[in-house]
Amino acid sequence: MPIYTVTITKQFPAWDEKEGIVYRDIAANTKRDAIKIVRDHARWDGHTGPGMGRCYYSAVKASGIAG
Repeated sequence: MPIYTVTITKQFPAWDEKEGIVYRDIAANTKRDAIKIVRDHARWDGHTGPGMGRCYYSAVKASGIAG
């Protein structure tokens, strides 16, 4: 299973979120699956939710394969 790095960029970022919020080492079959996993993680971590503005997700395949 490939490993992805997913970055969340917010429409209205706080001062410490200007570079985006990065989730590394996400094991998923596709970019779409990696983003789905990170959406759940970000919601539970408190990074996203109602009233926080739009969030943009980008997934990049990292070198390596989970096994």
